[in-house]
Amino acid sequence: MKKTILSALICSSFFAVSSTSSFGADQQNDTSKDIAAIQKTVVLQQQKISDIQSSNEKLLSALEKQGADYKAESKERFEQLSELKTALEDVNTKLDDTNQSITTLENTTKASEQNLKKDVDTLSADTAEKTSNLDNKFTNHSLLGLLGLLGLLGILGGVYWYLRKQHNQENVGLVNKVQSALEGVKQAEENIVQSDAQLITQLHEVLAQVKLEHAHLAETAALTASTHLVSDSEDNIDHGLAIKLADEIHRMRRRITALPENTKGLKSLSKSLERLEEELEGNGYEIIDYMGMNYTEGMTVKARFIPSDELDEDESIITRVVYPQVNFNDKLIQQADVEVSVG
Repeated sequence: MKKTILSALICSSFFAVSSTSSFGADQQNDTSKDIAAIQKTVVLQQQKISDIQSSNEKLLSALEKQGADYKAESKERFEQLSELKTALEDVNTKLDDTNQSITTLENTTKASEQNLKKDVDTLSADTAEKTSNLDNKFTNHSLLGLLGLLGLLGILGGVYWYLRKQHNQENVGLVNKVQSALEGVKQAEENIVQSDAQLITQLHEVLAQVKLEHAHLAETAALTASTHLVSDSEDNIDHGLAIKLADEIHRMRRRITALPENTKGLKSLSKSLERLEEELEGNGYEIIDYMGMNYTEGMTVKARFIPSDELDEDESIITRVVYPQVNFNDKLIQQADVEVSVG
C-alpha cells in the first residue's frame, strides 16, 4: 500500500510537469525542483517508516520471548501454590484428627475419674465400716491398702499429664506447619504481583513505540494531504504491538481478580494497569471483555460451546475469554475468542 502511494505521488508529479510544459522553460525548471524536493521527502519518510517497522519487529520478538518466559514462570508459581494448598489441606485434616483424639481422650479420662471417684467413695465407705469391726492387728493392712489406692491414683494422674503434654507438642508442630504453608502462599502471591509490575513497565515501553509509530504515520498523512492525494494512512497502521498489549492487559486483569485483596502491592498494580489501559484508549484502542455476558446469535466472536448442568435450558453464558475484542477508532481489529457454557 505504501509503495502504491509513492508510485501515485511520483506519477502525479510527472503528470503535473507534462501538463504545465506549455508555460515556458522557467516554469518547467521550478516544477522539476518541486518534484525533486517531494521525491526526497517521500524517500526520507519511507526510510523512517522502514526503521520504525524494523524496530517494531525487534520489540515484538522481545515481547513474545518475555511473554513466554513469564507464562512459564507463572505456571511454575501456580503449581507451587497448588502444592502449598494441598499441603495446607493435609495439615488441616491432621489437625482435625488430633483435636478429635484429644476430645476423645478427655472424655475417656473424665469418665475414668468419675468411675474411680465412685470406687474410692465405695471403698472408703466399706473401709470405714470394716475398720470399726476389726482389731488393731488389721490397722497396718488397712493403711497399706489406702496407700496403694493413693499410689494408683497418682499413676493414673501421671499418665494423663504425659498424654496431654504429647498432644500439646503435636498441636504446636502442626500450627507451625500451617503458618509456614500460609507464608509460602502469601510469598507466591507477592511474587506474582512483582512480576506483573515489571511487565507493566515493559508494556509502557511498547505503548511509547506505538505512539511513535502513530506520530510518524500522521506526519506522512499530512505530507500526502499537502500534495492533494487521498490518504489511507489509517489502513496502513500496523496494530500488532497494540493487540499484544491489549491481550497482556486482559490476562493481568484475570490474575489480579484471582489474588486476595490484601496481597502486598496489589492496589498499586491495579492503578498502574488502569493508567496503562487509559493511555491505550487515548491512542484510539478499545478493549471489550465479554466475560459473564449472555451469548446471542450473530455476535462477532469466535465461540466454542461447552455443555453445562448448572445452567437452565437454552441459557448461554460466556464463561471464559481467551482473547478480548480490540477496536481501533470503533473498527474491529481483533475478534474475541471465547468459551460459551450452554444449558
